[in-house]
Amino acid sequence: MIDMRAISATLSTIEVASKYFKNYLTQIKDTAIRQKLGGLLDAIIPLQTHIISLQAENEMLEKKLREKEEWKTETLKYELKELVSGVFAYKYKPDTNCSAPIHYLCSNCFDTKRQKSILQRQQDKFGTYYICNNCGSKIFDHFNPPSFEIETSTIPLI
Repeated sequence: MIDMRAISATLSTIEVASKYFKNYLTQIKDTAIRQKLGGLLDAIIPLQTHIISLQAENEMLEKKLREKEEWKTETLKYELKELVSGVFAYKYKPDTNCSAPIHYLCSNCFDTKRQKSILQRQQDKFGTYYICNNCGSKIFDHFNPPSFEIETSTIPLI
């Protein structure tokens, strides 16, 4: 990992040297020395720019690393479970420090998009199904009949 204190110290040193050389150039009468110090000053400026870009890149990489570590910590709260025969979702593992209820996350969103999207349980006359409001995935549970009565007299017999 890049040592930010060393980079900052180097940048400060370059800035001080740059100011010193600018002041010194105005006082020097010898043209040859003035040209050499001017060339040195011209070399310092790109170094400053490069150090600043390295600092920005380092901050961006540290942010990405933090986000990956946070996501990894978040994924440890869930385990892949078979929600319906052959269909999987991520089930919340209860924690004594958290009062969140048991819930399931869409495996598509969790795996591919790195997003937590809670599956919404719904029922209709055909049974229970789970829907992801983020990607639109539907998981039908044909083994879990609806919990309400279906009037059979309105269903035509074939």
